[in-house]
Amino acid sequence: MTSQPGRLIVGIGSAHGEDQVGWLVAEEVRRLIFQVPADPRVDVRIAKSPLVLLNWLNERGNNPFDCLLICDACRGPEGSGSIRRWIWPSDELQHFRFSGTHDFGLAATLMLADQLGRLPPVVAIWGLPIEGRQTASQKSQPLPQIPCSLAQEMLDWQPGVGACQTSQRPSRASHD
Repeated sequence: MTSQPGRLIVGIGSAHGEDQVGWLVAEEVRRLIFQVPADPRVDVRIAKSPLVLLNWLNERGNNPFDCLLICDACRGPEGSGSIRRWIWPSDELQHFRFSGTHDFGLAATLMLADQLGRLPPVVAIWGLPIEGRQTASQKSQPLPQIPCSLAQEMLDWQPGVGACQTSQRPSRASHD
């Protein structure tokens, strides 16, 4: 019996300050998929570095993932307040800096994975804007609540829905 290709959802970041936002979204995705019968084709992971994607995308051998969804904190020309989504390949990703604790950047990792033939047919990246003033050595400040709707959007997202979109982050009051 041959199983169908699956969807890999990855939150990238660290346990420090604003950089943990990718992990928080991935944990919310996990919580959501365990509320209903879990789809065995959905794999949710957290990563400290984008480079681990190269190993994970190669794990399944001849039965690769058909979709890679990534969530990470970013800083870019638009400032904070807007959640961004890109479909790979995207030249626009070069203008954004994703979480500061990575040893090898997200865009560079995706380019390498593409050159190695390891990327699935569909790759979507959600960038959650951060202020970027907090360092790993500083005491963690409370993060704005990560909307459940973003985790649900990642689970429900289907290819062909706009290459790059910006959405306003819901206010804190809407999360109560």
